[in-house]
Amino acid sequence: MGQKVHPRAFRLPTTKEWTSNWFADKKRYKENLTQDTKIRTFVMSKLKNSGVSKVVIERSINKININIYVARPGMVIGRSGAGVEELRKALDSLVGQKVSLNVEEIRNPDLDAYLIATWVAEQIEKRMRVKRIMAQAVARVMR
Repeated sequence: MGQKVHPRAFRLPTTKEWTSNWFADKKRYKENLTQDTKIRTFVMSKLKNSGVSKVVIERSINKININIYVARPGMVIGRSGAGVEELRKALDSLVGQKVSLNVEEIRNPDLDAYLIATWVAEQIEKRMRVKRIMAQAVARVMR
C-alpha cells in the first residue's frame, strides 16, 4: 500500500529552500550553527544599505559557499570586484576557513517580502504615518 508519513514531517519547509545546506555529526553541529549565525549577522550588518534579502550557506569538507541575494548588487561588488574581495577576506578571517562568495541580484525587489518588511520598518522608525506607508507598500507590490 502507501508509505506512512510521520506527522512531524510536515514541519519541514515544502515550499522554500533551506538557508543552510550542510550535514554534520553531533560534535560539529553546534559549531557550524554558530558560525552560520555569525556569518549571517556579519553580512547583514556590513551590507545593510545594499538590500540583502537572504544569505544561503552551503558547506563541503573544506570550503564554505555563501550565496548572497541582493537588491543592489553594484553596491556589493564595487569597482572591479574590490568590494566582494574585501568581504571575502573579512569572512575568511571571521570563519577561519576558505570562503567563496556569490552575489546574486533579485530581479524584482518589490516582490521580496523581507525587503518590503524592512522598508516598512525603516519608514516607521523615521516617524512616517503608518497608514500611508502600508498603502505605499501595497501599491509597490501590486505594481
